[in-house]
Amino acid sequence: MATATLFFGRLQLAEAAEPSAAAQDVRRTRADQLNDEVFHHYQRGEYANGVDKALEALALHEAALGPDHPDVATSLNSLALLLETTGRYVEAEPLHRRALAIVEHANGAEHPDVAASLNNLASLLQTTGRYSEAEPLYRRALAISEMTFGVEHPDVAIKLHNLAGLLETAGRTAEAEPLYRRALAIGEKTLGAEQADVTVLLNGLAGLLETTGRYAEAEPLYRRVLASSEKTFGVEHPYTAVFLNDFALLLQTAGRYAEAEPLFRRALAIGEKTLRAEHPTTATSLNNLANLLKITGHYADSELLYRRALAIGEKILGAEHPAVATRLNNLASLLQTTGRYSEAEPLYRRALAISEMTFGVEHPDVAIKLHNLAGLLETAGRTAEAEPLYRRALAIGEKALGAKHPGIAPSLNGLAGLLETTGRTAEAEQLYRRALAIVEKTLGAEHPDVVPILCNLAGLLHAAGQAAEAERLYLRAHRIAAFAGLPDSLRHCRWRLMLLYRARNSGLATFYGKQAVNTLQTLRSGLSTASGETKLAYAKSISSVYSGLADLLISQGRLPEAQTVLGMLKEDEYFDFIGRGAEEDTRTQPVGYTPLETRWLQVTQSLVGRINPVLQQLAELERINK
Repeated sequence: MATATLFFGRLQLAEAAEPSAAAQDVRRTRADQLNDEVFHHYQRGEYANGVDKALEALALHEAALGPDHPDVATSLNSLALLLETTGRYVEAEPLHRRALAIVEHANGAEHPDVAASLNNLASLLQTTGRYSEAEPLYRRALAISEMTFGVEHPDVAIKLHNLAGLLETAGRTAEAEPLYRRALAIGEKTLGAEQADVTVLLNGLAGLLETTGRYAEAEPLYRRVLASSEKTFGVEHPYTAVFLNDFALLLQTAGRYAEAEPLFRRALAIGEKTLRAEHPTTATSLNNLANLLKITGHYADSELLYRRALAIGEKILGAEHPAVATRLNNLASLLQTTGRYSEAEPLYRRALAISEMTFGVEHPDVAIKLHNLAGLLETAGRTAEAEPLYRRALAIGEKALGAKHPGIAPSLNGLAGLLETTGRTAEAEQLYRRALAIVEKTLGAEHPDVVPILCNLAGLLHAAGQAAEAERLYLRAHRIAAFAGLPDSLRHCRWRLMLLYRARNSGLATFYGKQAVNTLQTLRSGLSTASGETKLAYAKSISSVYSGLADLLISQGRLPEAQTVLGMLKEDEYFDFIGRGAEEDTRTQPVGYTPLETRWLQVTQSLVGRINPVLQQLAELERINK
């Protein structure tokens, strides 16, 4: 309603007599006041109110100054940025282009304000996946700033940083890194090491180091960023919460979950205290913490946070915002993990529809959504529906990111799995090996992302009779997953090792089978507060592991142990009915080990703890040398 009213009011003013200078001043003053209010609404996450005020400010500036005045460009820019924040990119783009045309006409093509407008338009193009269109605009903005201010000016540092961000997003990390480093050097020289803008520049370089798997280099930079933010802005400032989230994400990626969790929780607490419980930044913190809890098997707690983050996004940003699509996707992934496929599918499809509508059908974000939906369909046995989605996701990724970007490895791995399932093993092996090579080269041979690829490739080789190579890959994947603390990956590795050893070493097979079950028992404890329906769905999705171990135990005449394992699986079906106390709940109790199995467990845990740090350092040196 506000948009229509202002639009018609503007037309009426154009037809009326020319307003007096006093009236123009009044309108201009009011427009400036509105722009201040827009800024405050933005800070508070009140984007709808901000858009209304920005529209009113634009109309007043146009009425007072004419449609081509530079102040009109400022109002256009403010409105466009707010529309971007709410995911309305199609509406924002023409505003950015009009603002650029105004400042070019008013100030000349090489004015600093033109560089700022170029930068804003390039940012929108980058967000919507149009990297080839964004890059020349970023480069032109950089050239203007260098010509205007000199090559070591803070404004040049900002333009370098933004161009580097585009190159990193496009997978051109080797080109991005020297720009990040040059931007940081300029910022530190001209502004000082602890100035706010330098903190942002430092955070950008740390992010690139993380992207390329150089966690040991990234960590001290993130710590420096956090310390600088706490000193500059304060320990409870929203900016500090953002940097806490970034640092926690590094620790999570590196598998250091116990260290990451308190940082995520602190970021969330800051957001809830200094912004409000329903601010978009708070929702981001909720989503990040939920991701960590999902990884560590705390499914019930994770689901609550995912749903809260989704509700905030839908209320504040709108039901079709790309951030809402991300949260729908994450919640769907959790539902899939816990066996609730029928609940997950409509969420995946809604997330995909939002991304396609927002970014277009060939954006990398669309590829992610396609891949995840395909994975669900494959898990549900609907391979004919899944295959074209996997192939489309891979094609989008290769076109947008390049054939060697780590972002396409999941699509390669997923498609390979489907091909293996449908009997096309030669093609599947080729894709598995390609995915593995990409991740090893870009992220390192000891990166947690190699685990699912190693396990899948090993499974294919085992089925093809290549047991020795399969064993080597399984054990490598198990070691990496154990050191990183990835419970879901661990249970897959252990289950596969049980299958590998079943025919030739029943003792080892039983050992790994028990470890798989005990890992699942730990994961089931994360559902202790979930609904009975959720617990049953998860129990059904993992039942083959329990029955497989029980069959193996029965084949060795170990009937009491087999009965215990099967009893663990059945508990979810009748525990609530008979009403036993929590201390009698066997749903999360581990299956016992024999003395020999206990000794094996101690040895393997000791070896993982000693060997992995050395291998990680060697892998990083090899990656750097490559």
